[in-house]
Amino acid sequence: MKILVISPAFPPVSSVGVVRMTSLTAYLVREGHEITVICDESNSQNSNGNDIYIPDGISIIRVPFGKKENSNRAILYKNTVETLLNAETYDVALITVGPYYTLRFCYKVFPKYGIKYILDFRDVGAFEHIKRTNIFRFVKIVVSRIFEGYFEFRSIANTEYVISVTEGWRKKKQNDYRLFKNKMLCIENGYDSERLKGIELPFHLANHKISIMGKLAYYSEHYATILFEALKIVAPLYDETQFVHICDEEIAVDNIMRKLEFEKKYYHVTGFLDYPQGIKLLSDSSINVIVDDRKAAMGTKIYDYLYLNRPIIYVGSPNTTISKFVSQFEYGFSCSTVEEVVYAIKYIFNNDISILDSKYIKENYSREHQNEKYTRLLESITNEDGING
Repeated sequence: MKILVISPAFPPVSSVGVVRMTSLTAYLVREGHEITVICDESNSQNSNGNDIYIPDGISIIRVPFGKKENSNRAILYKNTVETLLNAETYDVALITVGPYYTLRFCYKVFPKYGIKYILDFRDVGAFEHIKRTNIFRFVKIVVSRIFEGYFEFRSIANTEYVISVTEGWRKKKQNDYRLFKNKMLCIENGYDSERLKGIELPFHLANHKISIMGKLAYYSEHYATILFEALKIVAPLYDETQFVHICDEEIAVDNIMRKLEFEKKYYHVTGFLDYPQGIKLLSDSSINVIVDDRKAAMGTKIYDYLYLNRPIIYVGSPNTTISKFVSQFEYGFSCSTVEEVVYAIKYIFNNDISILDSKYIKENYSREHQNEKYTRLLESITNEDGING
């Protein structure tokens, strides 16, 4: 297949937002497909030193940054896409949504050139978080989204499929667009097996080590406080208890520890580590923790935890997508109170539990497995009446 991917965020920028399309495009190239990516020119100047690289064999067209307003970005992207399509033909297009300005032109441009396309909504959860933490920004975005809603409707009406990264978001899209509910699919994220090649996992776990990779109090200071209250009770009960935070420091975490008079000897923050380093440090933990209270979101760290097969404690709102997901595993605990977190930690430590589940198939949660699903979907579209069909 000859595939056009529109992904404003792309390497060498190394934020979490680039990983999904980087992994997918690399996989598609390895499978023998021809890939062109249209992305922001600014990304070539904004890397934070992480280990995400531009996959070999991909043709990249970078759009000049210009002004930041979405309307201007949409025009720049539309002009770039049309210039390309006047010169070349593609079997199918894949458009990432988030930022949303990619919706302003795709419903017009691709039908004009007879190209079917897929929309990939990679992070609706950011909208959930803004709603709770910054009401003024939320109102501004709501007004913007009402305006953008027209473009979203037109784009969904003309697309082949709408991909969400969680079942919760897929169901939400189905409810929002009942007329097109059969277009809504879920292709999850996953742990990145390609970037983890060569990492040796330890045979023995560290003594009473509890870890969290990524954001701790960012999504919920309330539930982060519950976690620290539980740790304050449990930590003195066991030898060498340590709580390791694999991420940059968070001011909110410092404030919580100060308020609770939490002993800092139990807490260690590593600062930024690249993905393989973070997984290696995480790998000998007795327990891995997630703090989140978004209703339908599921952060990518959960898949890294699944790769390691260690007990998981989720601290957050009950009945969320991630709460239900964690609870399906043998030693996955969903907690919303101090008492529940204390019970989970004690149960794991006292019973020397070292695995999340003895029966799950780890490979099903890899990005490679999800990329295979995506590839089959793209091939099914082009096999209908595409150039290579």
